[in-house]
Amino acid sequence: MTIDQKKLFDLSFQKLKKVIRNGDLIYVELNTSKFLKIFKLTKNKDKFANFFYELFKKLIGKNGVFVTPSFSYSWGKENKKKIYDKRKTEPKTGILSKYLLQNKRNEVLRTDDPMFSVLVYGYKNKTYIENCNDSFGKKSIFEKIYNKNFKLVSFGIDQFDPTFVHYVEQYFDQNIHKIYYRKLYKLVGKIITKNKQTKKSYNVFLRNLKSNRTYSEKNIIRVLRKKKLIKSINLFGARIQVCYAKSFFDEGIKGMRKNNFFFTSKEEKSNVL
Repeated sequence: MTIDQKKLFDLSFQKLKKVIRNGDLIYVELNTSKFLKIFKLTKNKDKFANFFYELFKKLIGKNGVFVTPSFSYSWGKENKKKIYDKRKTEPKTGILSKYLLQNKRNEVLRTDDPMFSVLVYGYKNKTYIENCNDSFGKKSIFEKIYNKNFKLVSFGIDQFDPTFVHYVEQYFDQNIHKIYYRKLYKLVGKIITKNKQTKKSYNVFLRNLKSNRTYSEKNIIRVLRKKKLIKSINLFGARIQVCYAKSFFDEGIKGMRKNNFFFTSKEEKSNVL
């Protein structure tokens, strides 16, 4: 790092350690486009991505865990060939996940999910890669995020929109009451791991194609703020929001018991994802 880069790194660390601490388990969804100040100093996509990776590593320390999306949607309806290569299939979740998959394979592990895979770094990260065939159900990474009470970190994203919400919705749908705007689809395709190709099926809780509902943060963010269950800071003009998974789950379930559409608003067009 140059002197200027180090100053920016140290400033970022000092601000973020107020909401992300040593030993934390964090699930981070990141919009790097909000951090042009950092990009202008690094002047390189790999160095830019590594800036965030090293920052999160330092924040959580040796006993923490860092999880970030590497969603590929490989078995989605738009793909004729339903093939997911755990090592080679490119994530569609921005430059950080692409960088980690290409450059940090000895440090991060990727889950087998052909639609909603994630990358896991940190303490005993192998325990988060248990074989599973349900993106948001039993034994999924999102169930582990709930059981371990991760911090959900929205990093530079305009609305508080953690993918973890689909775990809450599927739990409600299967255990409390059908919600109908989402549906459990059984997808079939091929997964490649260590050059071995296997045909598998995967359950994925997706938007019902007949639904006109889309995600809205309005209700959940109001409740979390009112009960002081979410923390928010500003970093170089971008908003960072942090909430515990169990707080999000508990308030989400309470909200859905009163209103099945707690997490949604009406939309003209429907999108399967």
